[in-house]
Amino acid sequence: MSALIGALLLGGCIYKELPDTNLAIERELPKELGTVLLVPPLVMATQSTEAFMDGVYVGNVVHGGGYVQEAVGDYGQQTHSVEFTFSAQENYAGIAVNFAQTAMQQSLSENEAAFELAPPESAWPVKTPLRGTHPADGSDNVNLPRFTLMPPEIPAWTGGDHKLFSWVVSYYSHNAGWFYGQHMGSKAGARGRVFWALYEPSGKPVAWADVDSRYLYSKVFQPNSAQTEDALIQVEKQLTEALTQSLR
Repeated sequence: MSALIGALLLGGCIYKELPDTNLAIERELPKELGTVLLVPPLVMATQSTEAFMDGVYVGNVVHGGGYVQEAVGDYGQQTHSVEFTFSAQENYAGIAVNFAQTAMQQSLSENEAAFELAPPESAWPVKTPLRGTHPADGSDNVNLPRFTLMPPEIPAWTGGDHKLFSWVVSYYSHNAGWFYGQHMGSKAGARGRVFWALYEPSGKPVAWADVDSRYLYSKVFQPNSAQTEDALIQVEKQLTEALTQSLR
C-alpha cells in the first residue's frame, strides 16, 4: 500500500481556503538514474466509457437539479446531483497533456536528472478500489469509490537507463454540487491527479508516485470562465510542486 507522505499546502493561494495536495510515494527513485527516457503523458479517460463515474474524468462538469439518493450500478446507494453536463473534454485533455509533460520535464531538470524525450507508448495503471472511508468524503470534489493505482509492467527495451511514464488520471473543473457519494455536496473548484512510474530496462517498475490536488472556492458556487481557469491554474501549480518533490 502506498505510504501517505502528507498533505502539502503548496503554492501562494490568493483565496482564503487553501487547497489540499496529497503525495503518495510507493518507492523512491534509485540513487543512480543515468539517462531517463521520458514517455509522453497518457490520459486515462481515453480508456473509459464512463470516465466521470470511473473517477478519470478530464473536462468541465456542471451540476444541476439538486440531488438524489439512489442505487447506482455496482457502487451501491449513492447521493449525487440530478444532472451532470459535461463539456470541453478534448480541450482539457490537450491542456492536461501539455501541463503534465512540462511538469515532468521541469521536475527532472530541477532535480538535475538527465533525460531524453521518448516516442509515445501505451500502458495503463491498474486500478484498485480503496476500501473504507476518507476524512474528506462528505464534501470532497471527487466521486466515490476512491481508488489506488499500481504501475503495469512494460516490454523490455535497450538504450537509456530508465524509462519514465506519466498518466493524467483526472483533470477537471466544476461548479458547486454533489459528486457521487458526497452527501454534503462540494464547493466549486477544480481537481487534478497525476501518476508516474519509473522503469528499468527489463520492463519492471522500480519507483512510482501518485499526486492528487484539489482547489475549492470558499464562497463561489457558480464560477465564471476566469474563475474556473484560476482554479485549474492553482491545481497545476500545486501538482508541479508536488511532482518536483516526488522526483527528487
